[in-house]
Parts: sequence; C-alpha cells; structure tokens
Amino acid sequence: MQKEERKWAFDLSKDKYQTRREVSLSTSSSTSSSGQIIAPLGYRGDVQVSSEAGSRTGAGKGNAPATPNMKELLKKKAWEAAYAPGRSIFMTLFMMWMTGSGVNIFNIMITLYTVANPLKAIVSVRSEFARFAELGSELLLPQLVFVAINLLTFGLGAYKAYNLGLLPTDADWAMGLSPKQVLDFSGGGFTY
Repeated sequence: MQKEERKWAFDLSKDKYQTRREVSLSTSSSTSSSGQIIAPLGYRGDVQVSSEAGSRTGAGKGNAPATPNMKELLKKKAWEAAYAPGRSIFMTLFMMWMTGSGVNIFNIMITLYTVANPLKAIVSVRSEFARFAELGSELLLPQLVFVAINLLTFGLGAYKAYNLGLLPTDADWAMGLSPKQVLDFSGGGFTY
C-alpha cells in the first residue's frame, strides 16, 4: 500500500512562481520568464470596481442620473439621520439619573448639555439634511421627526432643570402677588 503524498492548498513551487533573485532587471517584475502575467492569489478578474460609488459592477457607468434605487437609498439615509438623535435619549436619561437630584457642578453641566445640544441640532436642521436635497418635498417628514426627537430631549433636560430648582417656580413670584382677602375671621372664640 503506497502512501499518498500530501499537497498544499496553494502550490508555491518554483516552476510556477519566481523568487526575487530570478527576476532580471531587464524584464518587468510582474511578468514571469515566459512573458505571462501571473495573477496574485485570491485575484478575481471578472469583478470590476466602479470609481464613482466604489460598488462592484460589471462596467463603470460614469455620472448617471439618480436612479430609483439611489432615491430609495437617499430616503433610507434621510430617515437614519432623522432617528439619529433618538439613539442617545436612553444614555442621556441614564446620565441624568446617575447624577441625582442634588445641585452640583456635574449635574448642572449634564443638564445644560441636555438642553443646549437639542437646540443646536434644531437650529442646524437644514445643514443636517443638506446632503439629501435631491429628495425635495419627501424630506419634510424626516426633518419633522428629527425636530420632534430633539424637542423630546430638550423637554427631558428642562424637566431635570425644573426638578433641580434651576427654573423659576410660582414661589419665585409670590412677593409680587397681592395678599388674598379673607372672607371670615375668628376672634374671641366666635366665628363671624
């Protein structure tokens, strides 16, 4: 019984590939001694990459107008941008819960962060969605969702500021109120 000879997954013997010493300076380093170009391991010649989008295609298409698939992709990306502020709501809630109800510098900083960042995002909503300008009127609903989520985050920050006593309450304006007129009074044990 003859023992089978084991073979490597890739045959790297000298008759198929050249070493650096075997390549002469007069020939190209990418050609073999027989003149054929040796493809590197794992190279697929049937797949071409277009230069515009970096996607694998059979042939490059150049600057083609937006296709329906491109428009759907833009819509999807616009909705992702609209929902992006919602991903940080639970982290913000957790940070506000961890800081507690005492008034200290960290609590005030986190509360101001929770109030200021949504306002900045609402002001810059047009620049946030400028890359999706091709969608036109279909962009209105994602923008409204973006503003609504940021208003929710702003409301959470305002609620935390109210609980900390950083927002004015009715008691702050009590000195400006006129005293209430009492309808009945008591004196000497009799009520009138």
